[in-house]
Amino acid sequence: MKRMFIALIICIAISVGAVPIYRVMHTSDYQDYSIDYNINYISNTDCHFDASQASVGYISLYVPANTYIEELFNNNEVDGILSADYSTLYRIPLAYLDGEYTFNCYADNTLIASYNVAINGLSEDIVFTQSTSVVDFYNNHNIYKLSDDLDNGNLVENALDYCYNEISYTYNWINDDIFVNVDETLMSKRGTCLNKSVLLASILRSKNIPTKLVFGEYANTYHAWCECKIDNEWYLLDPTEHTFIPSSTASKYTAKKIY
Repeated sequence: MKRMFIALIICIAISVGAVPIYRVMHTSDYQDYSIDYNINYISNTDCHFDASQASVGYISLYVPANTYIEELFNNNEVDGILSADYSTLYRIPLAYLDGEYTFNCYADNTLIASYNVAINGLSEDIVFTQSTSVVDFYNNHNIYKLSDDLDNGNLVENALDYCYNEISYTYNWINDDIFVNVDETLMSKRGTCLNKSVLLASILRSKNIPTKLVFGEYANTYHAWCECKIDNEWYLLDPTEHTFIPSSTASKYTAKKIY
């Protein structure tokens, strides 16, 4: 019912060219949260925005082909996504937790839509167990079966070992391409640091272990890795280098983006 209500408001906003401001208060089994969001239609557009899942850590944004999505957190740019050459629905994580997010949509360098979401009360334990467009394991039976097979009491180490030993490393990653298919990684048994890390994050999240997918630098090289939360402490897991250390001691790693 909430989605239908929000969708109705969005349709009205498009038709009258308004800039509505909403506030949603909710108490769920997860946490108390409040959401403020503006829907600002710069012009007639085929972009569609859904904040109904913001309480569990992501928003959905449907954009036309070849749309550039600029993400800002507290007015600082944190990410940019160039959509495919067809209309696409993205589930974008609110990976920086509480604060103000802005999503600007551009076509041919022209701003066509802008959305603002102010979040308060997000739990990292919930945000980093979700399936999103970057860490996508939604209804993936291969991931759930693999995580069951590896879960013999030491899932984290077993999953790290699997991604390191069973997925051979290859370097052919284009930095802007962050969307990988875990089924293709499992079938080919090979992948980049990104393929390995997305697979590891998918395995751990499928078992509700909070896991971040992190982009940044390792030894002055662009790199991807994971961080997972164990007993209220974050650990860095690098399935390319076979590293498992407390995040607080990972001096050779510099995080740039989190998903």
